[in-house]
Amino acid sequence: MNLFCLTADHAHVTLAVREQIAPSSAQTVKLLTYFSTPLVILTTCNRTEFYISSTQTPAVLLEELVAKFPALESQLGHCRWLAGSEVATQLYRVAAGLESQILGEGQVLAQVKRAYQNSQLLDRLDSDLHRLFQTALRVGKAVRTETGISRGNVSLAGVAVETAWKIPPAAATQRVPFGAGIFSNIAIVGTGETGGLIGKFLTKKKASFRNFGKFGAPLTDFYESLEQFDLVFIATRPRLRILRKTDLLKRERPLTVFDLGLPRHVAPSVRTLSTVRLFDLSDLTDSLSVNLAKRKQAALEAEQIVAQAVVRHSHTSRHSRAGGNPVGTGRDLSLRRDRRSAIPTPRNDKLSL
Repeated sequence: MNLFCLTADHAHVTLAVREQIAPSSAQTVKLLTYFSTPLVILTTCNRTEFYISSTQTPAVLLEELVAKFPALESQLGHCRWLAGSEVATQLYRVAAGLESQILGEGQVLAQVKRAYQNSQLLDRLDSDLHRLFQTALRVGKAVRTETGISRGNVSLAGVAVETAWKIPPAAATQRVPFGAGIFSNIAIVGTGETGGLIGKFLTKKKASFRNFGKFGAPLTDFYESLEQFDLVFIATRPRLRILRKTDLLKRERPLTVFDLGLPRHVAPSVRTLSTVRLFDLSDLTDSLSVNLAKRKQAALEAEQIVAQAVVRHSHTSRHSRAGGNPVGTGRDLSLRRDRRSAIPTPRNDKLSL
């Protein structure tokens, strides 16, 4: 059997195109069930990929894909078609986090595993796809344990939380733990699904939500509660100046504020207050750059792990073909449900879509 991959990812295809060719859960089940050859469908927020094992020609396979998933027809020109060792290289890089929009992000490895298990549950794997995905999962795990590609936050929100974690506690405040730094109460102000502001208040007793602005209570509700907070995160879409120096003039207890907005939601003059410590995008960028540089260095090590795995896969594939593995246009008969003991059974019998 030959391995092929039809792929559309964030590095080569626009979001509008990816939206068009991302199959729904029902479409995924239909494709996996009725496609004529072994198939794995990997979908994430940044990619849609069809991994195929077959002796048929690419033209025949693409024709069948389009027939069973018509949304592909108008978008095929945007996709890439991979074959042979290119398929292993692609999947191993994806599993390692090298193809992610955020270098080294960890969620994609679980998504690769879920795609593999979905095909396994529907009996859509042959020995080649099984070996390909099992190796990909091992490569992804090795990259994350042997390199630093997933260490250090490379998102602004992550860096903000990481920074807050390291802030020493104020001695005069009654506190509850928040990492190494300690705060009694935390406010997070962001944008809700309707576009209005939403606040999440975490206190020693409970966590509660409050809506502000156009679609909720007035912002005065936030200001009236402000005195009780030690830590405030603000990250909203609306162009609002949420905190000014005058809002905090009477404050006596220490306050740490993270402003992740652009334009800024907290007036720069707030920095002049002795009781307030303000972090905005300019303060967080340095940490972000350091973490990203470390990940890029680790990516070089990850590339070596992937390259070695591809070489081993190519060697194993040649050896398997020489040994006379079953070849056909349908499923590998040696992997039917009652004879596939080599494939581990997933933890549950439900598809994860």
